[in-house]
Amino acid sequence: MAIKLFFNKKVKVVYDAHEYETETVYLKGVERILAKAFERISIRKVDAVITVSESIASAYRKLYNIKKPFLVKNYPYYCKVQKKR
Repeated sequence: MAIKLFFNKKVKVVYDAHEYETETVYLKGVERILAKAFERISIRKVDAVITVSESIASAYRKLYNIKKPFLVKNYPYYCKVQKKR
């Protein structure tokens, strides 16, 4: 992000919101407040936002009033596997 802001405006930045990170149990107190503030400011300056699920995409869209993030699903497609007899 810093490169885009200070040196080269043509650089494309994609924010990968792989998890709903600011809401994890690992962030508490001041860390959580700072992470949310950084995310709120920076998410509006990126060229695209990607995430892994429809629910996380909707949460980010509503929380930050941004276009719906692109989905990049990182799990296999469901298929039934039949047992061998």
